[in-house]
Amino acid sequence: MRYISIVILSLIQLLTTLVFAENTKKVEIFAHHGVLEDVPENTFAALKRAVELGIDGIEIDIRQTKDNQLILM
Repeated sequence: MRYISIVILSLIQLLTTLVFAENTKKVEIFAHHGVLEDVPENTFAALKRAVELGIDGIEIDIRQTKDNQLILM
């Protein structure tokens, strides 16, 4: 029974992926830590450069310090 459940769930996941992939018209580009070609990562300059290049999204890690300050990691 467990084997059958795993197979069924795997097939559902595969079919869902195929349906959503078929409806995707454009590949989105995300910049991890901004654009690093000419500026340091995790800086506002790196984020600004990503926007200038027309990147679809930016992924950064934000942490809170013990004194409640937010920092980019």
